[in-house]
Amino acid sequence: MLPATWLPDLTTARFAYSGLQLDLLFYLLSTLEEEAAARPVELWLGGFSAAAGKKHNYSYVVAAVAALVAQPLTIRGKQEQYRSLRLFDRIRSVPGQGLLQIKLARAGIPYLLELRDVIPATSLRAFLQLSSKHTKRIYALCCRYKGKGRTPTFTVADFK
Repeated sequence: MLPATWLPDLTTARFAYSGLQLDLLFYLLSTLEEEAAARPVELWLGGFSAAAGKKHNYSYVVAAVAALVAQPLTIRGKQEQYRSLRLFDRIRSVPGQGLLQIKLARAGIPYLLELRDVIPATSLRAFLQLSSKHTKRIYALCCRYKGKGRTPTFTVADFK
């Protein structure tokens, strides 16, 4: 069973991830299937670019995914203990075809599947359409308060 506190801790990745990496994570969530552990997830540059509404450079996408593979998240488990969690195991680039094959880390799959189930597909698509890293951060902050019944308000100065 997953710790109840892991989701807010995962959303803090927005500070560590670039806008492109956030797009990649949410796009992968929108295409993730239950049998993800058995085979690599295929990310076609054309499909990803169309979903995000932007034209992406293949080499930048490869570099962003490679950084995701190298960068574990820190999540809070039971009894306020923190641990590193690797979501991605390895990447294979297929140049000339615009294809990346991403092998998910076995330990991270339950977290990714739960996150996919918690975030509605319409929210995933809306997130991909946001134009900057800052709007993605604001959207993620608002989503964190969605289940609490109210969203805190800030003055513009405090918000900045």
